[in-house]
Amino acid sequence: MASQRISVAPHVLAWARRSAGLDHDRAAKKIRISPTTLQRWESGQLAPTLVQLRKAGKAYGRPLAVLLLAAPPHEQGFDALSDFRTSTARPSQPSPELLTEFRRALAQREVLLDLYEVSRDSLLISAIARRSGRWTPCLAAVSR
Repeated sequence: MASQRISVAPHVLAWARRSAGLDHDRAAKKIRISPTTLQRWESGQLAPTLVQLRKAGKAYGRPLAVLLLAAPPHEQGFDALSDFRTSTARPSQPSPELLTEFRRALAQREVLLDLYEVSRDSLLISAIARRSGRWTPCLAAVSR
């Protein structure tokens, strides 16, 4: 049984590939498709399957949800890797490895912020419960 094709914005796929620092050949190899198929996706002639789209997201270091956007996120005016230093030399494109590590660091930051919020709330609950004298095993489990 063939997988269902997923309608995606071709320019989002092209943006994701370029932002990962990959050319058609290298991206196609990572996704395990032909460069012609990738070019057909990016031109809107062919839509990828869900499995292929997930592989593309992994190859580009992007969540599946980003590939399903109607427009690339950079069109909203945000570029986290902008270099504002002045130089007479032409700026170079960050390597795919640097871009992947940057996105990984951002994801780890989000996880740590979430853990901080959970632990802060748990400590607050346990402090209030202990102070009020209503400390129970149920609250002890919540505070851990």
